[in-house]
Amino acid sequence: MSNEDKQTTAQSVARWMRIEREGLSYKIEAILKDCLSFAIAASIAVFGIGVIIAPSMGLLLVEVVGCLVLMWPSLMFSVFGVHPSSFYFIFLVMIYVTILLCASVVSDGLYVVVFGLMTFLFLGNNFDSPRTGVEVVPPSLVMSLAAILSLTYKHLCQNGVSITFLPDKASDISNLDPIGRIVHASLAIIDVLQTTSDSKIDFVCPGDTGIFAGQICTITTSSSDPEAITASVNGGLYIVAAFWTSTGLNNPFALVYNIMIGTCWTVVCLMLPIFIPPVRRFRDVLRKLIIPGILSGVAAQLDSKCKEECNDGDEVNPFLAERQNLSTMGKKLSPKKNARLLYFEPRLCHDPVIDHIPYMETFLNNIHSAVLILYNYSGYRQESDDEEPNHFETTKVLRTVASAVEKNDLSILEEVDVKTINWDDTEGGLDELSLSAIFRDVVSSIYSSSRLWIEAYNNIDIKDEEKHRVTTVRRILKAWFANAICACDSITSSWPFIAIRMFQGKQGAGLQNVSTRRFIMTILWSVKWTGGAVALACVEIWGVNWADWLVRSEMKSPDYALLGTMQGWSLFAYFLAFQFSMEGTIKKGMMRALGTCLGGFAAWIGIMLCSFSYNGINPVNPYAWVAYLTVCLFIGNFAGKGTGVTAFMGWDYDTPFISFYFNLTLNIVGMGAFYGSFTVNAGTASRILVNLCGIAMAILVSIIPPYYSGKDPTWLIDYCEELQKFHRSVALEYIDTRDISMETIVQLGVDIECMRRKAAIVLTDASRWSALPYFRTPPELLKIMDVLIAEEGHLISVYKHLIETKCFQSVNYDLLRPAYEEALEGKDETAPATSKFLSEAGERNSRLLRSFINRLARLQTVREKLDSFEQASWFLMS
Repeated sequence: MSNEDKQTTAQSVARWMRIEREGLSYKIEAILKDCLSFAIAASIAVFGIGVIIAPSMGLLLVEVVGCLVLMWPSLMFSVFGVHPSSFYFIFLVMIYVTILLCASVVSDGLYVVVFGLMTFLFLGNNFDSPRTGVEVVPPSLVMSLAAILSLTYKHLCQNGVSITFLPDKASDISNLDPIGRIVHASLAIIDVLQTTSDSKIDFVCPGDTGIFAGQICTITTSSSDPEAITASVNGGLYIVAAFWTSTGLNNPFALVYNIMIGTCWTVVCLMLPIFIPPVRRFRDVLRKLIIPGILSGVAAQLDSKCKEECNDGDEVNPFLAERQNLSTMGKKLSPKKNARLLYFEPRLCHDPVIDHIPYMETFLNNIHSAVLILYNYSGYRQESDDEEPNHFETTKVLRTVASAVEKNDLSILEEVDVKTINWDDTEGGLDELSLSAIFRDVVSSIYSSSRLWIEAYNNIDIKDEEKHRVTTVRRILKAWFANAICACDSITSSWPFIAIRMFQGKQGAGLQNVSTRRFIMTILWSVKWTGGAVALACVEIWGVNWADWLVRSEMKSPDYALLGTMQGWSLFAYFLAFQFSMEGTIKKGMMRALGTCLGGFAAWIGIMLCSFSYNGINPVNPYAWVAYLTVCLFIGNFAGKGTGVTAFMGWDYDTPFISFYFNLTLNIVGMGAFYGSFTVNAGTASRILVNLCGIAMAILVSIIPPYYSGKDPTWLIDYCEELQKFHRSVALEYIDTRDISMETIVQLGVDIECMRRKAAIVLTDASRWSALPYFRTPPELLKIMDVLIAEEGHLISVYKHLIETKCFQSVNYDLLRPAYEEALEGKDETAPATSKFLSEAGERNSRLLRSFINRLARLQTVREKLDSFEQASWFLMS
């Protein structure tokens, strides 16, 4: 190795180490802000019960905040872009809870039927597209919370209220509104009860008893204490209605009211740290960290590939470790989504206002194309032995753009001279448009779009007619409204809506070419998962031993505050272990089991440490308890958060599930024991066993046919067919209209991305268990996935460039139309119309048609290869 090469390598290693140090500092900053959010929530739950938050909401506040600080982004855009959706989510949950409680008033059987029907309907969300992110409300999370709240309050709605008290000590409970009103009404007739031989008397509750007015109250003497009085009021739908209409922090019937207050405190706890300096705005993180990081990563990967090919792997390249980071950051680059997020950070004080967001979306699209192409660049880099692209110039341009964007300095772009592909150049003699040539042109597009965005961002050379504050505000409000509409996706993607869309023919990318067999198998898949949920609900309701020993032993609430005594945790574990693929459910279930055990053990240790006693028999020091929970959250989030700036972006699909369930179980068990609802030994054992039962049921259901599996190439076939459809659609549109619109390319790109995400989710879940023979995904499928991703990047980039340069308008329509028709029929270059076009249309247009034909053939070869993997087993979702 020469001295110059050694110096370059040393500089690269130093830069790589600096990036790692900066990444750790960003991660620690994000986690410390998470800890502050959680500490505020824990303090409210410990010191503010009955003052600023209802007793029944303390556990939920700590539990929800402890999970959301790991899942949700902590950037400025989340203040308006994410947190407001909490209220819609709670409202949706309460609608489901109300329906279930109304059914439970009739009978337990009707409750189970309605619960099973609702579970089945909303499993349709996974037919059109698997739900894995925080972009929409996950139906499984909605149903899990609905199950917990409905099972907790079901007994109250069915059987009503029963309270035992001593007449001379009735003042101890008279402050429980509206329970106290029943006590006062009962005291009015105690003399009658004591002066007769009757041990029971019924009376109609007077109007001043609030929600109980007109209901029958039964007063009896206690069998265990002759001096005690028991007042009981029957249950019914009026209690369900009271959950919506009652108010008061200490009112156990003000369920919706107190949940909304708890949600407000949740949002406050999550928002406050966002405003603590340094304030991280998404546009700054995007400009200073994400975009420069990805561009530098692309340049580094180009360098690493050159070193691998030139040195045969003899030289250790420090950038090999950046490939995974590049892949992770590339997943977060989603141009359309990220550009939309910028609308939630309006620059209203920046005068004059210019809408820079469309320029940013174009810039992100070009970077995204580069990442997709580079995904499998080494396999496509040389399509002829003579082709040797100049990587040095390309990496120089990328690093220059990264520096200009990071420093917001337009003059830095003047340091490089960027050349675009001359599409009319016939000297190259290329058989088709090679991927390496397209990549260089994408880099050129990155350069030009970065210049346009920087100019718009800083209001440089912007025409006066484009500076409209009203237009910018209108687009911001439109984005906020669209974000709220997207939250309704869990309803519009349910089975009834899917059936309507299929009947009307408005299928979309997720429902195209759905065979009858696959549709029926998906129905059976939904029935299977519904059956598991119904079985657990039946055990919760009718399992006597389950209810008396496993769930409620030592866990009955001492009053009506319902502190830490919520039921249905097995269903909660079942729904949260649910995943799209069989391998994914097993993986998530195992991680959830491990996280549950670790969280329960941490709660058990914490209660004993903070009470200085075994089994927590002494009072728990509240200050030590809040500190202990905060330290545990720091540990859990450090293990689960991404490195560097990704720590600010919220939970990624690749984040380990163990951290989430560690936080969840620690807070549930710990706060329940802290409130005294159960002893820590009983609570820890009970919660862990109940959750393990739900996890075991989810894993069992996942391996029962039919199921989605990483061995099944169904989604890869759909992805490949979508790419083939791209070619057919653009050709047919040209044949019909003599041109191709940009709207068509954009929509086809969205459909292709939908299919890619589905295929990637299943393969990612399956490949994580590749060490186990049964869960091993065929390596060829992963390789084909890389090939298709690179092909997607090529297609989108080429056709957008061709439309922007008005290429199709300049081609002889009478020559190209029959050639396209022959290509769609599967004919090669020797076909008459194709041969004529290649000989008469010029070198540039000939290369375009030859590229079209060759790539159709390549995709067909990939399609045939995928068919060879397809299994005929009836239990696969093919």
